[in-house]
Amino acid sequence: MISFFTRSITRGVKFVRENPGLLYSLFLLLIIPVLFLFIANQFLTLATDNQERIERENIGLTQDIFSRFVQDEFSSPERIQFHLEGVGKQNTYIRELKVVSWEAGTPKVIASLSLEEVGKIDQENLAFYQATVLNTEASFIFEGVTPSGERYWKVIRSVSDGGGGVLGFVYSNLSMARVDAISSYNIRIAYAMLLVVVALTFLLLLRHARIVDYSTLYRKLEEVDKMKDDFVSMAAHELRTPLALIRNYAELISHTKDLSEENQKSLANIDLFARNLNTLIEDMLNTSKFEQGKIPFVMKLVDVKDAVYEAGEMFREVAKERGLFFRVKASDETCVINADKEKLHEVLVNLIGNSMKYTLSGGITVFVSKNSQKIEIRVSDTGVGISAEDQKKLFGKFVRIKLKETAEVGGTGLGLWITRAFIEGMGGEITVESIRGKGSDFVVAFPVPKKV
Repeated sequence: MISFFTRSITRGVKFVRENPGLLYSLFLLLIIPVLFLFIANQFLTLATDNQERIERENIGLTQDIFSRFVQDEFSSPERIQFHLEGVGKQNTYIRELKVVSWEAGTPKVIASLSLEEVGKIDQENLAFYQATVLNTEASFIFEGVTPSGERYWKVIRSVSDGGGGVLGFVYSNLSMARVDAISSYNIRIAYAMLLVVVALTFLLLLRHARIVDYSTLYRKLEEVDKMKDDFVSMAAHELRTPLALIRNYAELISHTKDLSEENQKSLANIDLFARNLNTLIEDMLNTSKFEQGKIPFVMKLVDVKDAVYEAGEMFREVAKERGLFFRVKASDETCVINADKEKLHEVLVNLIGNSMKYTLSGGITVFVSKNSQKIEIRVSDTGVGISAEDQKKLFGKFVRIKLKETAEVGGTGLGLWITRAFIEGMGGEITVESIRGKGSDFVVAFPVPKKV
């Protein structure tokens, strides 16, 4: 049991070390509620104190006004009683309210909300009257608590005779239930908000823990992706040599005398398949390099027309064998762009070769044109065309448009993805215009260099 507990702690410590973000979440989970509780407590204390201060001021003001009336009407207990009852009706939190005369140190009730007290000696509050008899300018508040736990204030104000003597007192007993109810309500709201904050913080912790899991998974995926890239690079480089040897041996054998027609076809197929496999390897290498950001671009001024004619020569014989036409129509103007010559060549080979694959009749025309802002290369074919839906995903990785007319056409679905990457890497852009069954136009545009 102890060993299991120790292993669990060790694993937990290791996990936290590997994911220090969890410590931040735990810190938030602890510190946010504590800070919120502290702030809420300070706010409630301030609010309660402020509420009581306001109550004291209101009570003092009421006592002052009522005391002045009592002073003027002290000789008329009936008027005092009538006014006292009106004050009691307007202020329901007043538990007791009475006016006491002070003759020879004896507090006699002359008016009260409780009529049975009138005419009696208020012996119960004698000590309070004695404590306030020397000050006729202020109200005195004495706090207390009933056996049921309700707070109250005893408020006493001396009534002066105008010559420094004391005629009597205005005594009131005020319930603090209203103030306490407000404070209690605020406390409940504050704690409810605290629970919400704790819950949200806990959800944040869970979310953060999930993000940590994702980050851990992402790191593992990065490692796997790097292993994949390393493997692809290694395998591609290792395959290049035997492929080159296979093609060389096939070429040597093709020069052998007295080869039958069947053997010549077999050798041609060997060379074709070796070239296709070499293209696949090149595509895989380029894809891997792009994903790792390792594709260098050697930019220099390149004549677009020369590049198009050079790439086109590779397809003239192929087009003739398939009964297709291939032609280049170029502007008479100088068409020079900033580009990587080798990658521009590969772009043109990919686009012309792609059009050749999907053109069953008619042919391919490459247009080179220029305006004030850009130089445009348009590879136009009379092939099977591409639907509007398929055009949206045409330049995706490993995307191949499957049509019954070209079901036997091979490919990896990387050619156009690599082509677009090369073009954009050289500062150009590529678009496609096509109608299903009518043909396709692949349009490559490069900005005209500022200085040529």
